[in-house]
Amino acid sequence: MSRDLPENVQAVADQLELTAGSYLQSTIRDPGHTCDVCGSPVSSSYARCVHCTKHAESGHPLADRVGSLIYASKPDSQSYLLVRNYKTLAAGPSIKLQMAALLALGLKGHTQCLSALVGAGVQGWAVVPSTRGRAVLHDLVQRIARAGAREIHIDFTGSSRSDRALHPEFWKVDTSAEVPDHVLLVDDSWVTGSHAQGVASALKTAGVSQVSIFTVANVLDSNWDANRRFIKSHLAPPSFDKSRCPWTGSDCP
Repeated sequence: MSRDLPENVQAVADQLELTAGSYLQSTIRDPGHTCDVCGSPVSSSYARCVHCTKHAESGHPLADRVGSLIYASKPDSQSYLLVRNYKTLAAGPSIKLQMAALLALGLKGHTQCLSALVGAGVQGWAVVPSTRGRAVLHDLVQRIARAGAREIHIDFTGSSRSDRALHPEFWKVDTSAEVPDHVLLVDDSWVTGSHAQGVASALKTAGVSQVSIFTVANVLDSNWDANRRFIKSHLAPPSFDKSRCPWTGSDCP
């Protein structure tokens, strides 16, 4: 069953449903149809998508769990345009408010879910740094971050033209203070997951025991046949459930 959202988050969720519920699509978890790790579409003979399989085969330590709030169909869905454009200089206040609302719903509305899955609360948080030096996501998350959880600073040390392969060495974790046991790592979108998993790997190497990745949107490229079929069979018409858990894709744990 779903948890009751905190009163302040409920108000945000209601407004989000009113203004964007017609095009937002909540993520799902459907064994045989979605990746066990990230929730992306897979064929019935595979438990993981191509990207998550490559991550596992790399031998690097990875995040313990991945949660996403919505799907965003690339290249031209309104959800995709939202997560792509909210941090540009031309982004208006309404698009930033929608992104802030999605972050609040996922991070504030389902903190208890994450604690139930881990068996411990969130002691620290971090944001996957922009490879272009933009701090918009960080600033939004900083306003929402749970009181008592310490920010873990991450620096991107790779090239801005870096590919989307898994490169833990491109991310430097600030270890000037003792690292917490459980870190919530936040990103705006999951395309291949390589950047987020690279940061998760760096956090694990730095001594973090549990890393949970939360992304606002799992981006599906509709030019791929498998994604197009999944969108048609599972996501049409769009269905936004403000109470659906981003960690399970269904009921709250």
